Amino acid sequence: MDGARRRFGFFQTVFVDCADAAQAEKDAVAHVKADADLRAMTRNAADDAPTLHLDSMAELADGVPLPPQLNGRTLFPSKKWWQIWRGT
Repeated sequence: MDGARRRFGFFQTVFVDCADAAQAEKDAVAHVKADADLRAMTRNAADDAPTLHLDSMAELADGVPLPPQLNGRTLFPSKKWWQIWRGT
């Protein structure tokens, strides 16, 4: 960011149509992993692969169409494990 390499985390909303929550999580993670722009900006070493975690999930009522897929993500500076307790 701004010409400097730093570690970032991100949030991204993904919409999937699945029969159950377990499959929805798998499909959402697969969708993010397949994102060519995200793959192009990832610079992790082979022994430091990125990880993805589902933060939250919401189910739409039957018959409600899925909203259009969003293309963006919100990046935030990643902290080292020992900085987690710090607010900044």
